Amino acid sequence: MLNLTQFQFFGITFYENPLIGDEGPLLVKKNGRFAETDLFDKPCNREEAQAAFDDAEVWPDIQE
Repeated sequence: MLNLTQFQFFGITFYENPLIGDEGPLLVKKNGRFAETDLFDKPCNREEAQAAFDDAEVWPDIQE
């Protein structure tokens, strides 16, 4: 299990990208899977946080 850095903004939990840290966009969890937001910094308000969550792209399953 990864030890991810978490941030709470306006009731939504955001995560730092475990591979590239703060050089990448913030992540959220949707239905138990990580999703990439378009935010690189903390959201300025509740509406921005919610929009980032709603529009986040779920990461595809990685298969070897």
